[in-house]
Order: sequence, then structure tokens, then C-alpha cells
Amino acid sequence: MPTQESRFIVRDPFQQLNKPVRLIIQNLPDEAKQYLADLIAEELSLLTVTNYAYDLNLLWDFCQQEQIQDIQEIDHTLLKSFFQYIANGYERIVATKVNKTDQETGEATQQWVEKRYFRTNSLAGGQARKSSTYNSFFDYLLRNHFIESNPMKELEKKRASKKGGAKRQPEPIFLTHQECIDYLLAIDKYYEDKLDDKRYKPELVIRDRAIILLLMNTGLRVSELCQLNVESIRLHRDSTTLSILGKGKKNRTLHLNDQTFEAISAYLDARPKDVPKEHQDALFLNRDLRRISRKAVYEVVKKYARIANIDESTVRKLSPHKLRHTFATLVLQNGANIKVVQELLGHENIATTNIYVHAVDREKEAAIQSLNGLFNSS
Repeated sequence: MPTQESRFIVRDPFQQLNKPVRLIIQNLPDEAKQYLADLIAEELSLLTVTNYAYDLNLLWDFCQQEQIQDIQEIDHTLLKSFFQYIANGYERIVATKVNKTDQETGEATQQWVEKRYFRTNSLAGGQARKSSTYNSFFDYLLRNHFIESNPMKELEKKRASKKGGAKRQPEPIFLTHQECIDYLLAIDKYYEDKLDDKRYKPELVIRDRAIILLLMNTGLRVSELCQLNVESIRLHRDSTTLSILGKGKKNRTLHLNDQTFEAISAYLDARPKDVPKEHQDALFLNRDLRRISRKAVYEVVKKYARIANIDESTVRKLSPHKLRHTFATLVLQNGANIKVVQELLGHENIATTNIYVHAVDREKEAAIQSLNGLFNSS
């Protein structure tokens, strides 16, 4: 399976698919596009990829009806509602070529439009295949640390609690304390090295430093960071807080430490003032003065990791979500209460937070084992 380094697709991997399928794939979120692209790279049959694309589009269409805009917001409760929704049939979106006549010139043209067709779902095999598609998709996201648990597995456990032995979740990948320092030093060095470059935009590096520190020091999800507005920052007499609209539309408040607040303040001072009206509220802007996207944040995280003194195998797997792992692991290593960490991360279930406790426990065990034989007299 390709690593996250292949996440950003340069060429069109879907050329071999029929145009109606390619148009459907355009509507999918980046994670789903990457999953399908990786299936094609693994030489899965085009028919199977086509079926997966339609299954994912059906789920994503339902998510948008439910005001879900981020893959990480999909949980077992939503999936349960989805399967109930399609139980007796559903509308399938299909791209269809239609003839159009220009009212003024009378010229006939052909255009692709989306149409909805009702399909029955009476066969158990239809639901079984969709379940298999979604299980495979969420397993892929879990292995690549885009999500923290597979919601299909959680739904299956609810459906059949008799089945024992839940699959162990993968160990979270995180930066060490020293790697975090090296990472931030790399940003500072990049800033200084580029000062004589006339094409250089220093405000972008100041922004990048604020983004990295915010991810490292708060454990924000990348979707939460992209949704931040300037007014999300609240100044109080003795502290500064951040108001977050999290997963499942749940609000939480996070306190900013001095280092993060100073980085954000520096960015706000450097932030361009002439911003288009529709993006004026956005805290973080891209170089086109629009609200920053998740893809842009991934690129920021990767960019400085490549020039920092960090192990290459870690760099390949690094993502905004790994910085979330880093935050959780480091605060637990420094003695934070697991219930507090659960609230900081916005986890609904403390079992999700426990994966970081296991990682810390293994670090402690390794530290003790490193002394093995050190005090032998012989």
C-alpha cells in the first residue's frame, strides 16, 4: 500500500475509467480519491474500482445531506442511519450525457449532467458489498492514520456483540520532544535563508510556524484548524483561548500556551489586510488569500519535515494527524490525566484516547529495559 507520501496526486490516475465514473469521483473528498487511486496502482480490476467509487459516492452524498463535510466526522451512528436510509432502495447519482440547444444560436451541444436514479436494495448481497467497500476504505484510512478508529468495525460490534476479539488498533506515530524542536528550528532557518529572495513571502512562513505550533500544542484536527476564524481566538485577562467547532458539531474550548499565542499574534500582524469579503473571517489564508485547505496544511507539515533533522521513515509518514498524535503522547508523558487529554482531543470515547496511554507505557518499558545488565558486577 503506498504511503502518505503519495497522498497528493500529480497526474490523473483515473484516466482508464469511463468518463461518468471520473465525474462521480470528482465529487469525493481527497481521502476517497487517494484510496481509489491506490487501488488502481495495485492493479485492482477497473470494474471493482468503479463499484467502489459508486459506493463511496452514495455514502458521501448522504453525509452531505447530514451536513457532514469531513471524513473524520463519520461515526458508527451515522453509518447506522445510512444503512437504514438505503435499506429499501436509494437514489444513485449517475453522470449522463444530454443534448442541449443554445436558445440564441440554436446550436446543439452535448453536456454531462448529474441525474438521480432510484435503485432497489432488496438483495442482501448489495448491502454486504457496500459494507465490504466501507470496511476496506476505513481500514485504509486507519492504517494511514487519517482517522482514529474504523466506524464500520464499531457498527459491526454493535450489531453482533457476541463476536469477540476486537482488532488491535495500530500504534500511533508521533514526534519525539527533540524532533519537535528540530522541526521548529527548521522553520526558523528557512525564514532566515529566504529573506534575500525577492519572490519570498515572509508572511507565509510566519503563518506556517503558527500552524505547526497550533497543531503541536493543542492536538487540533486538520479540519478544525481549517475552520478557525479570527474571532475563534478569545483574549481574557489572564489567558487566551481558542473556540473549536469539533467532530459531530460539538464545541470545545482550548487554552493557548504563551509560545502558541505569540506565534499566532505574529501571524495576525503579518496577515494580509486586503482579503476578499468571503474569506475575511478565516484565520489562516493561502497565498491566494482564501481560507486554507486541508491539502495545503498537509503540504506545510511535509515541507518543513523534509528539511528538519528528522528520521526519513518518520518524515514519510508525517501528517497533521501525526502532530495530533504527538500532542497527545507528549502531554501524557508529562503526566497529564487521561480524562483531561480526552477532553482536549474532543474524543467521545476514552478508549480512543487509551491508544496513546499504551504508547507511553511501551516507551516507559523500553526505558527500563535499556538499563538491563547495566549494573552487572561481572
